[in-house]
Amino acid sequence: MRLQELVEKKKGTYVGLRVLQPTVADIQEHCRKAGIPIGNGALERRLHTTVIYSRKHCDNLVIQPDVKHEASFICYEVFDNRSKTEKVLVVKLNAPSVYARHVELMAKHNAEYDYPVYIPHITLSNSYRGTLNDLLPISFPIFLGEEYYRELDE
Repeated sequence: MRLQELVEKKKGTYVGLRVLQPTVADIQEHCRKAGIPIGNGALERRLHTTVIYSRKHCDNLVIQPDVKHEASFICYEVFDNRSKTEKVLVVKLNAPSVYARHVELMAKHNAEYDYPVYIPHITLSNSYRGTLNDLLPISFPIFLGEEYYRELDE
């Protein structure tokens, strides 16, 4: 690749949905009761679900910040964290309208996705040390919205 091509190369595309109130407060209370470490700070701005994570740039993307989605709890899942002593705890979501938005954006923009299957989820904790057996299911509705875009910082 020539230097000019590197300079002109566009970054990838990220589209996400924020977790809205009252869900943020409900999640905060649920995590407190369950002993899930969520950390301090702007939880309202951290809680989100990914709609698109494409290493390919998506031109002419139209964001829908006013569209709201309702989702529900499917299950918890844990992934290895970089530290290997702690786990990343996520909540998998039943979110048909979010899934439809993902499919729509992927098709319209010929976007790329690193995983074979898209499953909407919310990361609750990057430092979870418990087991899934200890966790009660989330019984309240999960509201998502304020769709946003950013370039990937690869």
